Amino acid sequence: MHLRLFGSIWWRVWGQVFLNQTIGTTGLRQLGVQEINITTAPDIHFARQYNKVKAWDVDKNRSLLFVASYNQGSNILETAYQDSIQYVAGYGGGYSTLDISVDDNYLYAANWENGLYVIDLSAENYPTVVEHIPSLDRSYSVAVQENALYLSDGKGFLRKFDCTNPTELKEIGYFDFSRQVPSYFTRIGEKYAYSGGGFNGWYAIGKYGVDRLRAAMYWSGSEVDV
Repeated sequence: MHLRLFGSIWWRVWGQVFLNQTIGTTGLRQLGVQEINITTAPDIHFARQYNKVKAWDVDKNRSLLFVASYNQGSNILETAYQDSIQYVAGYGGGYSTLDISVDDNYLYAANWENGLYVIDLSAENYPTVVEHIPSLDRSYSVAVQENALYLSDGKGFLRKFDCTNPTELKEIGYFDFSRQVPSYFTRIGEKYAYSGGGFNGWYAIGKYGVDRLRAAMYWSGSEVDV
């Protein structure tokens, strides 16, 4: 379960909160990673913090926290320690990492003008790049579910890849709404993949299509999460 957190100072507070029974974890951009203790609803308060890396987006797999750290690349933190969050490893990537998604032993990083990186996490302390997809514009966001990967590529639109073999991605579809609406954010739900076009609104696209993908729904809101 996760929800999206907004702050009044958008460049400092923006990220997803991942929840278990007592702890939520969010990215606070310039302020790093922050845990939130939700044990007692009337007394929700900050818990542990790690501020040595920026945190534009976070994803979690077991006790490991994966952080998109903008111009500090992608970073892996260990949350299993009782009193602190510890740094494990990182990968620079050359440009700004804006969004990440973790699936099994692979991390997918949307790396701005430098495109999409697939990073093998099987050797935990030594993450290794195993695939790279150049951007057609700027890679803003990535989402992975089962064998499908969606990449928001700005004016390169929403691109769909078969990631059955993460070391050899195959591009199998795209959504561009008649080449009018860029894609800046993507997530995958139960029935649809979603493409956020900023002020152009949101589009829901059937998950199982290929080639030219078509919108099933549209709405004008500027933010959505699933």
